[in-house]
Amino acid sequence: MNKIAALFNKGKTRSKSTNGDGFRKKRKRRNSVGACIFIVVMLAYPVLQFLITWLYVNINSVALVFQRQNEFFEYEWVGFDNVIAFFRSFKIDPATRQVYLNSFLYMPVTCMISIPLATVFSYFLYKEMPLSGVFRVIYFIPNIIPVVALTLAFRMPFEPGYGFLNVLMQKMGLHLQYFGKEPNAQIMVYIYCIWAGLGYNIVLLSGAIGRVPEEVLESARLDGVGPMREFFQFVVPLIWPTLTTLIILGMTNVLTLYLQPYLLTKGANGTQTIGMVIFTISQSDRNLESAATTGLLCSLIWAPVILTVRHFMSKCFAGVDY
Repeated sequence: MNKIAALFNKGKTRSKSTNGDGFRKKRKRRNSVGACIFIVVMLAYPVLQFLITWLYVNINSVALVFQRQNEFFEYEWVGFDNVIAFFRSFKIDPATRQVYLNSFLYMPVTCMISIPLATVFSYFLYKEMPLSGVFRVIYFIPNIIPVVALTLAFRMPFEPGYGFLNVLMQKMGLHLQYFGKEPNAQIMVYIYCIWAGLGYNIVLLSGAIGRVPEEVLESARLDGVGPMREFFQFVVPLIWPTLTTLIILGMTNVLTLYLQPYLLTKGANGTQTIGMVIFTISQSDRNLESAATTGLLCSLIWAPVILTVRHFMSKCFAGVDY
């Protein structure tokens, strides 16, 4: 009898164990299905957005390069005619050459003037120079003011008749048309970009300099390192990744900057840029193939230049973690 009872209990235990394993497997399967549903739901929106707003748009833009709108407002394939017309425009149209020259000059204005100035000013603010807190606020203010108001505030002092800077210049015997003629208008746009861009660069560079270990700079000062040597031999190498990022972003201005000259001059007096040309064309339903060709070819030409500069800049200083 004891043996029979033992066998009965063993079978009962095995049955319970089997039922328990089955329940755990079902629960695990349900959790796996729930996790898959959650992942699909969370990825559906970004994937759909990528397919519509990036993939479809870019495929359509590339297709436009090889098409042209006829008199019936229908697109027809024309091969490389748009590409040939793009390069031919450099030869026959001085205005086109001026547009690309204006755009290209935004790179040295940003990378060789604005960013170096912002780096020096950030170092002065880091060293707690007199009135550094006041200057920090002054530099930061342009970043919180809408660009429409900022361009208006920049242009008004130079307006003929009531602009106080224009009146002051006239009293000094300087009768200048700041936004009314070439090349003054384009120079004023460059000055605005330097003035407005300082705050953004200073915010980023001040954060980078603030992360530099104080022990490193303190050790350098104990060894007799002066401010000039400290800046060039310690601060600049340690914040080089941030400088590299800002320079790469500054180089992209060649293709993307358009809003500042558009708001300051409406593109008049030789201030148009590549981005403004594409923007202006895109506002109409005509010559969209010209905008697509300009955007694609400029990207194909300029992207390798940016990547090459980034590669060599990353080799200037060894990476430092701190």
